[in-house]
Amino acid sequence: MAEQHPELAVAFLKGMIRLGRWANEHKHAAAAILDKQTYYLDVEDTYEGIKHIDMVPTYRPRTLSPLRSGRTSC
Repeated sequence: MAEQHPELAVAFLKGMIRLGRWANEHKHAAAAILDKQTYYLDVEDTYEGIKHIDMVPTYRPRTLSPLRSGRTSC
């Protein structure tokens, strides 16, 4: 996908970085959103699980491979 539509890949990556920065600044709000998709017991438990995690994604070859192959999940 990235080779065929580099502008979409760049927009996606910028959006993920922006989202990660927001999540880092608003951990409780991020926990409330993530709680709906995780195995944690409740929002506070989700917060405890993410409070020390940098939510800004890092883009290494392994994490970029789904973009190159066109897969939608890792």
